[in-house]
Amino acid sequence: MSGVLLDPVLELHDGQGSLIFQNDNWRSDQEQQIIDSTVPPLNDKEAAIVATLPPGAYTAIVHGTGSTTGVALVEVYSLDPSPRHRLRRNDYGIWYTSTSATPVVLFLPRMTAV
Repeated sequence: MSGVLLDPVLELHDGQGSLIFQNDNWRSDQEQQIIDSTVPPLNDKEAAIVATLPPGAYTAIVHGTGSTTGVALVEVYSLDPSPRHRLRRNDYGIWYTSTSATPVVLFLPRMTAV
């Protein structure tokens, strides 16, 4: 794939657009929590966030370090498999939690340029 974002920054925003968390390189912040999630990124330059989110709408925004641009993929995992902790996504790519606080991990898997 061409145009891959080489050093992504991941931001998590609430339904009003306020920044909740930001991460550049996953080992720089929340390293042990991300490892404990059982889905840590494979590359140190990847960004990741672990958060317990109350019900509401959330948006993940990705940009490159130093305002670089490129293609990126955000993966979102619920860390609690019970049905009361559900993640849903609408047609605009905005995802939200329902019913109770949901522990989640967001990360940007490193995409390989071809």
